[in-house]
Amino acid sequence: MVAAAALPLAALHVLGVRYAWTPATYLPLHVLVEMAIALVAFATFAVQWYAASSRAFYEARARFIGAAFLAAAIFETLHILVFPGMPGVFGPSSVERGIVYWLLGRIWIAGALLAAAFLSPESEHPLLRRGPLVALNLAAVALAVALESRLPASSGLLFRPGLGLTSLKIGLELVVAVACAAGALLHLRRWLAEGDQTALRLATALALNVIAEASFTLYASAYDVFNLLGHAYALAAAGLMFDGLFAVALLEPYRRLDATTHALVSSNARLEELRALVEGELARTIARLEEATEREGRARAELEATFAAAPGAIAVFDAEGHLRRANDAAERLLGYTPGEHVSSPHARWARLAAQTPEGKPV
Repeated sequence: MVAAAALPLAALHVLGVRYAWTPATYLPLHVLVEMAIALVAFATFAVQWYAASSRAFYEARARFIGAAFLAAAIFETLHILVFPGMPGVFGPSSVERGIVYWLLGRIWIAGALLAAAFLSPESEHPLLRRGPLVALNLAAVALAVALESRLPASSGLLFRPGLGLTSLKIGLELVVAVACAAGALLHLRRWLAEGDQTALRLATALALNVIAEASFTLYASAYDVFNLLGHAYALAAAGLMFDGLFAVALLEPYRRLDATTHALVSSNARLEELRALVEGELARTIARLEEATEREGRARAELEATFAAAPGAIAVFDAEGHLRRANDAAERLLGYTPGEHVSSPHARWARLAAQTPEGKPV
């Protein structure tokens, strides 16, 4: 995909195409592309801000990149306003000022994406919360604007009319390209190690930014085809980053919910199997208990019948000498009334009136 995207740049460079629009023609195209980049950057920040506020998707890496996109969006907006033909802000418009804000935005987002490769998504560091991140990025923007507004509108450090880009400008673009390439490799390594789809999208976006930076080293005029082509690559990269971060912020809670639902369904299935097994075992146990109880009842009934019908006197005493049971023959032999069954052994012995079956005293 990245190699295919680089073909237009390679073709134009190899063929030696040098085309520049008139300012009146180029300016609307430039503003349109730059506004799209700024809007995508603002949207990326907004999605991460509200995703973090709901805590449905709370990832440190996304918060960090989202806040960086806020600063980049402001730099992009300032770049539009100070580009030649625009009204200017904090000073007149010029190619030099446009390049300064453009480079600030590029350096800022490239540095943020490179740093994000070293961040753990689960980090809870206080500086990686929404408020501190936004405050730090806005403070950096304010400082950059304050310093830039003190510079000459056309110092010739980055661009010289009639001559084109300076070595400093080309060098800075190459530094940004190297940072983007390093970030792409780091995010690609994370994708290969963890299967992180967001890392893959960030790696691809950074690779597109490398091509964009190459385009920005080739234009000779602010209205050059290579300048516009570089903006197109930058817009594609911004869109890809938004897609990756937006998709994660929007879909990650549902993915987690889906995974939880599958786990619950699987757990419920296992619980249902366990319940069926327990119910089966319980039913078999109850059946065995009922059968044992029935056998015990029959044995007890037989014992009771045998005990009651025995011709000899049978009496059962406990260890303390209390009478627990006695059959009819024992009742007649011992001569105890029902109330005397609970009397003390001594009292019962004193009142014992044992008789033979014929009623004669023993």
